[in-house]
Amino acid sequence: MDTRHKILTLEEARLLPPPAVAFVTHLEVLRAAHVQKLQGLADANPGTLLVVLTDPASPLVPLQARAELAAALRVVDYVVPSPEGAEPVLSAVHAALVVHDEEEDIERTRLLIEHVRRRSRS
Repeated sequence: MDTRHKILTLEEARLLPPPAVAFVTHLEVLRAAHVQKLQGLADANPGTLLVVLTDPASPLVPLQARAELAAALRVVDYVVPSPEGAEPVLSAVHAALVVHDEEEDIERTRLLIEHVRRRSRS
């Protein structure tokens, strides 16, 4: 099944009916904890679950590839890639709840890079 139809532009996101829950992340390293957190948000909050993808300072994975990955998750209703940051999307959708994951995602990416470097030295 092609889930890329779940990837919206900012203009399309403006048309989403409220309420929406926005999960803001870079999604550089997808882990089971992401899916569990997203499922918990969906279970606890009615409405649309929207993933807002932003870019870290030095992305490892292109934004479009991360958007396609997020859209493939069953629990996610829509994905809005936002290289300009989350604010344009958040002001457009008037989310009832916003969960920011960018800092945690930066830390997960740092840990992954350290792990790969340690393994490559062995």
